[in-house]
Amino acid sequence: MAGASHITAIGQKREFHSLTALRGIAATLVVIFHFSGGFLPSLQLERYTAFFRQGYLWVDFFFLLSGFVLTHAYGKTFSNRFDWSRARTFAIGRLARLYPLHLTILTMFLALEFVKLILHNAGHLNDAPFVNGNTLDNFLANIALIQTLGFIDTPGWNGPAWSIGAEWIAYLLFPILALCLLNLSRLWMGLALIASFSGLAWISFRLGHIDVTYDLGLLRCLLEFSAGIVLYRLVSLRHPGWWSSDGAVLTLLAATVASMHFNVWDALIPVLMALSIVSLAGNNGYINHAFSRQPMIWLGTISYSIYMSHLLVLRTFELIANTLVSPSAVRHFDAIDSLALLVLLLGIVLALSHALYHCVEDPARRAIRRRFIEPGTQKQACSSPGNASTH
Repeated sequence: MAGASHITAIGQKREFHSLTALRGIAATLVVIFHFSGGFLPSLQLERYTAFFRQGYLWVDFFFLLSGFVLTHAYGKTFSNRFDWSRARTFAIGRLARLYPLHLTILTMFLALEFVKLILHNAGHLNDAPFVNGNTLDNFLANIALIQTLGFIDTPGWNGPAWSIGAEWIAYLLFPILALCLLNLSRLWMGLALIASFSGLAWISFRLGHIDVTYDLGLLRCLLEFSAGIVLYRLVSLRHPGWWSSDGAVLTLLAATVASMHFNVWDALIPVLMALSIVSLAGNNGYINHAFSRQPMIWLGTISYSIYMSHLLVLRTFELIANTLVSPSAVRHFDAIDSLALLVLLLGIVLALSHALYHCVEDPARRAIRRRFIEPGTQKQACSSPGNASTH
């Protein structure tokens, strides 16, 4: 057992700007993954590359990044002993980060269903409301953030929010995971890392992929979240070596993109993503400077809002199109029209996400922390770097 004093951490105030930027890029790629394909059948990006077809894997990047960055921010807080007071403060801080926006978007989805009900009863819409997973029990599961605990059998409402439910469970377990994992010897941590990625391999062998949500989504999250914790402990960011050079970063990012492009076994992609996170975190070269530009930081800052709001934009557009034009209108678009529509919707998502961050996400988080976290405790345990979040 290695003592907590051996944890190779850097200053708590350092922010990983490059990882913030990459988080924004990842959230944008998730949007493209959900908007292309079935919604825009003429825009068949998978005919040219499997990169976008494997867009679900960026959620795995979020899970890995979450464990890694939260260990940077809070690892020392929980590595010595379990403290209920600090765990409570940590949980409130994480809930303040997740829940206000989640509840806001969920309320908007509920309002959208009532609009569908009115239009359906008036004969202006064929699609029935409150179906296809948009049911009361599913809504309550989303309210309670228990979408991945076996209470529902299909994703509904804001589908991507399943990962927020899984992460909330991971956050509750983080003080225990940190205490257990951060004090292991390097050998046992290496074995824990192998076990985490072996668990992903088991899911992929069992189902043919790791794109699991309401069924094995929690296991998927915990495996990668734990891997992120261990990775932070294993690698010294204080004295980065060749593995954090610009060449290493570019090689790992290129390998990740190429593997997705060539449709490599999806359980291997999170391994490359994990190595990319570690390499980027230690980089102080041209890559870090390029990713630290203000537009990139802005994209990363609003990435959680991007991730949470993009399906609402899609469903709202579908409702407007189905009501005013026809349910199959978009299917008659050619590739150029579909690409233009994709760019338009992406622009709407970015604008809405900017507004949500400044009007809901950030002020609500600050208000909850002011109300429930004492100033002294907040400074010690819940004042994390600006990118100590997943999305």
